[in-house]
Amino acid sequence: MPVTLNLQNAPADNKLPVGTYDGEVITAEVASSASGNQYVEVRIRLTTDGFVGRQISKRLWITSAAMGYTRRMLQTILGYSLPDEDGFEFDEEELIGCAVRFKVVHKPSQDGETQYAEIAGFMAATDAVSETAAEKSTVTASRTKRANPKGFLNDDE
Repeated sequence: MPVTLNLQNAPADNKLPVGTYDGEVITAEVASSASGNQYVEVRIRLTTDGFVGRQISKRLWITSAAMGYTRRMLQTILGYSLPDEDGFEFDEEELIGCAVRFKVVHKPSQDGETQYAEIAGFMAATDAVSETAAEKSTVTASRTKRANPKGFLNDDE
């Protein structure tokens, strides 16, 4: 059966606008790129009014070049410092349920013809700390809880 659509005021795309959003980590999985580099794919469900239920993801690369950035992002999401030790084992499932606040920017695609929404960085979700995240931070006694005094952390820092 045919359907009549009014497309006159429909947006050309449905990407998230540039801005700051709150959300909750719903999945965190370790995967590998085609070239064999590992990353943690963090998927977030938004809780910000007007965007509730929408999802966005961020890859945190597990390479020597990206490890400083990845460490800062993980610490910000988890709300505590990770230890300085070689061979530290991290369970990505600790991220699930964490409340997050993050900044979205628009970046051009590789061909430069379109733009996409990307998480530029995370900041402490002080106003939206989930019980799960709070419990995880107290259970991990060997790690020191810390605030994020710098606010947003991004690739430029």
